[in-house]
Amino acid sequence: MWRMLHGEQPARGMHVLRERKPAVIYASPLARAQQTAKIVARKTGAKVVTDERIREVAFGEHEGKTIDYGDLA
Repeated sequence: MWRMLHGEQPARGMHVLRERKPAVIYASPLARAQQTAKIVARKTGAKVVTDERIREVAFGEHEGKTIDYGDLA
């Protein structure tokens, strides 16, 4: 069922997590991170801890662009 819903790679990852039996999962407060953390927690019995410090940052129009630092040398 997991493979059907989430694909092969997440299924392998879940297998590894079940073997390692994490006690805690640290997740950002963003909805998709919380959703994933809760799924993993249900499968492993781990506790989910939300940590604001690992929140993603949006860079607006600069998102995904690289910066040329060549002129700083």
